[in-house]
This record gives sequence, structure tokens and C-alpha cells, in this order.
Amino acid sequence: MLVVAGPPHVTTLSSLTYEDLRRSPAWRAIGDYTEEVDARLESLPAEEDVPAAVEEVWCLCRAVFADGSEHLATAMCRGDAAIGPLLCSVWNGVEDVAIIVPPAPPFVLEEQGPSAFCARFSKALAQVFPLTIEVLPTFETAPRRRAAVLLAEPG
Repeated sequence: MLVVAGPPHVTTLSSLTYEDLRRSPAWRAIGDYTEEVDARLESLPAEEDVPAAVEEVWCLCRAVFADGSEHLATAMCRGDAAIGPLLCSVWNGVEDVAIIVPPAPPFVLEEQGPSAFCARFSKALAQVFPLTIEVLPTFETAPRRRAAVLLAEPG
């Protein structure tokens, strides 16, 4: 059976939903995204690797907390380099919660660092960290599978 894909779907980063990400787990930034406040994104085919020609790409991820609980997440990667996941946020059932880790400045960590992140999930630091972010789409540029483990220290 031949399946003909329709045209790519275009949305913005601020309006990207998990329903969109389930349909297409990788969304590349299009246009002059470095100059835009809210980047426009175009869906990539779900059944293909993220091409090496793609620069900034937002991906569906799985976040695994230290206590074994799993959550939907998003992260930015680069299709043309071995970079990512970066700029991660995790769904707590109500909102996407961004996670920022050192060496960010103290005032940023106070608002979006590990302790603030854990509070948004009503969990203790030891229940969340180490936090594993697994990127679900595969990439043409190695590493094909991407993940990061985030650590946090009390204090």
C-alpha cells in the first residue's frame, strides 16, 4: 500500500502541543528563527530520521525521574550536529516545566533550577534526579539516538 504524505504542518513553538508531537515527533525551525520571538516550526516525517541538513529541531522526549516515573517532554536538538537534548521542558500534567541547570546564574536557578523544577512536580530532589531525557526521534547525524542525564545536588 502506497501512502502519500501531505504537506508538512506549520505551527509556532508556543503553540506546539503533545498531540502535534505524537503525530510528528520532530519539528524543525523554519524561516529566520534566530530573529523571531516565536519560532515557526515545520513537521518532519515521523517515519524518517531527522536529516543532517536540519539545524534547530524540537523533539518529543521521554523524561524518566529517579523514582522511575515517566513524563512527556520536549527538547531542542541540532540535526546538523551532535548537539542535544538542550532546552528541556517536562510535562507535569498541567504545564511544561523548564529545567535549567548550573552554570546558570543563581537568580535563574532560583526560578527554574532543580529545586524549583521538583516543586512543580511535588517531588523531592532525590525522587527526580538523576533525571534522564531521552529524545524519541532518531537522527541521520550521529549519535542517532540522543539522551542526557541531569544531576542535581542539594543546596
